[in-house]
Amino acid sequence: MGYNDPMRNEGPPTKEESMQVIIERAIGEDALGLRQVQRETWLQTYANEQTGITPDDIAWYFDSFRKSLSENSLKRTSRELQEQKLGEVAFVAKLNGKVIGFAWAMTSPKYNELGSLYVLPSHHGQHVGYDLWEQVRSTFDSALPTIVTVNRDNATAIAFYERLGFKPTDEEVTSDLVFPSGAVFQEIKMVRPPGAREVMVICKHLIFTKHIIHNFLL
Repeated sequence: MGYNDPMRNEGPPTKEESMQVIIERAIGEDALGLRQVQRETWLQTYANEQTGITPDDIAWYFDSFRKSLSENSLKRTSRELQEQKLGEVAFVAKLNGKVIGFAWAMTSPKYNELGSLYVLPSHHGQHVGYDLWEQVRSTFDSALPTIVTVNRDNATAIAFYERLGFKPTDEEVTSDLVFPSGAVFQEIKMVRPPGAREVMVICKHLIFTKHIIHNFLL
C-alpha cells in the first residue's frame, strides 16, 4: 500500500548524484532491500497525527499482519521480482549497490497502473523518484490512461501527480485495512489521460514533496 517519493529542493541533479544513483530492472536479489525501503518510508510518512497512524501500527502491519520481512514473504517477493509477468515491470534505484528506492507497475488492456513508488527519506530531493517514474512510464502503453491511487488527505501527493498530468477523480478506493489504533486508509483514484503533459517546475528554492499510498505489491 504505498507510494512515497518526495522531491525537495529540486534543482538539476549534480554530476556526482547522477553517477552514483543507478536505475535498473529489479531482480530477485532486491527483495530484502525493496521491503526495507517500503517499511522505512511508511514509518517516516504515515505515522503522524493527521493520519492517526502510530509507529506501533506500522510495526504491526509489517511484522505481524503482512510479515513482509519474514523468510517466506521475502521468498515470495523475490520470486515475483524474478518472474515478472507479461505487462508487469519493477525498477530499483541503487546507490553503491544498496536499494534506496523502487517502482512497480503494470499495463492491462484498458489502462496502465503505477502500483508502488518509494524512495528512502534520506535520499529525497535527488530526483530518484522522478527518474523511477520516467523508467516506468517508458514501459507504458501511451495510448492508454494511467491510474494511481493516493491517500485522500495527502495534498502534497495529489499536487505532485497533478504536475505529472494526473487528475483527481471523485472515486474513493475502499480499504479494508484497519490498524490496531483504529486508523483507516482513505484513498482516491487519479487518472493521467493519454497524451497528458507534465508541468514540472524546477527551482532550487522550492520544495516539492509527494507521499502516496496504494494497495499493491504487498
